[in-house]
This record gives sequence, C-alpha cells and structure tokens, in this order.
Amino acid sequence: MFQTDNTPAPTEAETAAGQRAAHVAALRAERDGYERRGLTDRAKQVDAQIAAFAPEQAEAPKRSTRQR
Repeated sequence: MFQTDNTPAPTEAETAAGQRAAHVAALRAERDGYERRGLTDRAKQVDAQIAAFAPEQAEAPKRSTRQR
C-alpha cells in the first residue's frame, strides 16, 4: 500500500504493540462479561491469560472478603 503523505509508516514494534493492546483489551472485555454473569472461575482463567500475555497489565488478585 502506498502512502500519499509524508507520515512515516509504523515500525514493526509499534504494530506489534498495537496488536498486543487490542488483544489485552479484548481479553478484559471477555473477563468483564464473565464477571457480570458470575462465572468467576472462567474470569480467573482469563486473568491468567492476561498475566501471561502482558504481565505489566495484569490486575492484582482481589482479596476475598469472606470470613474464615
């Protein structure tokens, strides 16, 4: 594809970062849907996928409020 302006094309690293951000955003949306439906086990699995894919963007585990 030819560019018609003088804007430099994104680098491979910039393209990869954008794809990674989009993937993490999709995982977060998926996780939110599971949480809304009460599927906490599946939400935890998605959290693990986020942590493996982008550890710097993983959410800290929520503390249980249940008394023991």
